[in-house]
Amino acid sequence: EGPRTFDPSVITQAAQLGDCELSARAVEMWCGAYGSEAGVVALKYMPFGGLYITGGVTNKMRDFITGQLPTNKKHNSGMSPFMESFFDKGRVTTMLMRVPVFLVRGEDMGERGVMIKAQRQYLESKRKRASAFGAPGFGASPKAVTQTSVESLDVVADDLV
Repeated sequence: EGPRTFDPSVITQAAQLGDCELSARAVEMWCGAYGSEAGVVALKYMPFGGLYITGGVTNKMRDFITGQLPTNKKHNSGMSPFMESFFDKGRVTTMLMRVPVFLVRGEDMGERGVMIKAQRQYLESKRKRASAFGAPGFGASPKAVTQTSVESLDVVADDLV
């Protein structure tokens, strides 16, 4: 017999269906830890235009993070464990209240970011080659590529705050 495999979706399914109180508690703790770390990131970077949370796990845990499942226990604040932990930062909580939090639906943000980076590097190397050969203004500007690439991302996000 080989090594056992572990499927974390079993825990989230049991929590979602209300079959296992321990699973529900584990998911609640995970959401609290995730929200706490998101709050730390928001304090570090102060993204007043919004903190965009992406990734496959975020998409799979969306209902738990937003507190939309009936198995989620709303705390005294009326918020999900994620948002309660996000804001639980003592005297700097008021600053965090100015940071909108979004859950991005797309799971391919990493690939999209790599594509944008590759485009920028390609155009930069093209510009350097052109300037080395005395051809000013050759190729598109990096600013144009950045604007085009960002506009083409079609990010769909849900506002949590």
